[in-house]
Formats: sequence, structure tokens, C-alpha cells
Amino acid sequence: MKKHMMKKTLVVAAIAAMTMSAGAANAGMTNAASGDSSLILTLLDNTNNISATFDLGLNYSTLPTAASQVWNLAASADYSTAWTSFLSVANLTGSKWAVYAGDNVGSGAGSRGLVTTYASGTGMTQSQLSTAMGTAAMDGYINANNPLGTHPAALNGASSAISGAAFAESAAYGTGSKINNQGGIIVMKGLDQSMDVVKLAFVGTNNLAQVSFTTLGNAYGNSTFNMSSNGVLSYNVAAAPVPEADTWALLLAGIGMMGFMVRRRTSV
Repeated sequence: MKKHMMKKTLVVAAIAAMTMSAGAANAGMTNAASGDSSLILTLLDNTNNISATFDLGLNYSTLPTAASQVWNLAASADYSTAWTSFLSVANLTGSKWAVYAGDNVGSGAGSRGLVTTYASGTGMTQSQLSTAMGTAAMDGYINANNPLGTHPAALNGASSAISGAAFAESAAYGTGSKINNQGGIIVMKGLDQSMDVVKLAFVGTNNLAQVSFTTLGNAYGNSTFNMSSNGVLSYNVAAAPVPEADTWALLLAGIGMMGFMVRRRTSV
């Protein structure tokens, strides 16, 4: 009996260990060195020295084709602790935000790049782009945040930091609202503001080559992110405009007139 119970205990322990291992693997954010980093929201207050990092559950490869969606940081169990920690220190009036994902693998044209919110400025050279995604910049920031806060316990977790590599000012965005202070592109804005989303990609293998600069969107308009001061982040993909009431009326009148003319010809 004891031998049977011991075997059962060992099996249960093994299953538990496997489950914990699988959860930890899923919980961590992926960086640009993986070839397809997690899509990361960063909140930053440079004056009061606090930042918060949120894994949005999308990636560099999936954002360009994603539909409109909303993340409620204040209401989400995975995000609310980090949001509350940020609120306890930050001044929302002076806080900034950005969304980022990158691919820093490969050497062919278009193989590497990043997608990011965009405030203003020009693009980067290939060398600047690679540096911005490297371990001394965004990858280091992502790696440093991985073991913090709720990230080990949640698939799409969040964490906050006031110093060190996990603090977004240290290497991620600095005080100039640029990714690792690279290039002319400014990628952060204040809360309650919207930003376009751009994709920068290598166009060659030469370190002096410029990158392509594309604004995400479709025939109906640009895709945008908006971060509100009440903790709601929205990704908005432009949709076909809905005809106004008078347009519908004219359309129906036209269809009715065509029907009348067809009936009249038939009767003749």
C-alpha cells in the first residue's frame, strides 16, 4: 500500500512540475533576438521615475494583420497590479507611453525590423535599428522585466520598475522618447493621445543601408493606438465608412426609380 501511494505521489509531483514548467515558458515575453518579439506596451514617467511594462499577447508578426481590440489595464487580473503600482507613483499628466515589437534575426532584405507607435521624426539606419533592438536596449529591457511582477504567473503579464535595466528610461526609451535614443524617430506621447503605428524594416545587408518606413493601415485609413489615462489601451484598424442616412435615402430612391422604369418597359 505504501509503495503504491509513493508511486502515486511521484506521478502527481511529476505532472505538477511539468505544468509549472510549461506555464513559465508561456509566461515570459519573447525578445527581438527570438525573431518575433512580444508586443509590449510601456508606460513611463521620467520625472517620478517609474515605468510599467505590459505583454499585449500579440507579436511583431501578428500586429500588422490584427483586428481592432481593447486592453483594460485597470480591470484585467493580469495587468491591474502593475497599473496600480504605476498610478501610486506616477503623475499621469507627465507620463508617456509607447508600443513596440521587433525582429532582430536574419540578414536578407526585410528580414529584420520593428513595429512601433510613431509621434514624429525620420527613420533609422540599419545599424541604429539593430542597436535599438539589442541586449543593451529593448531586448535587455524585456529580459529584465520577464521575472518581475506577475509575468511568471500569467501568459500576458505585467510588471513595474523604478530603477535598473527593467526601468524603461534606463535603456529602452531614455528621456527623449526614442527607442534607445536611436535615430530621429520619436515613438512616445502623453496619455489620452493617439499615435500611428509604423513598421521599419531593413532593405539590405549593408550597415549603412536605410530602412523602409511604412505606416500600418488600409484603404480606409491608418491603424492607430490610443492610451487613455483611465487605463484603457485600444488598437484601432480603420473600417469602411458607414453611409449616412441621406446617402441611404438617395440610394433607395435610385433603386426604386430603376424598378419603376423596368416595370414600365415590361408593361409596354
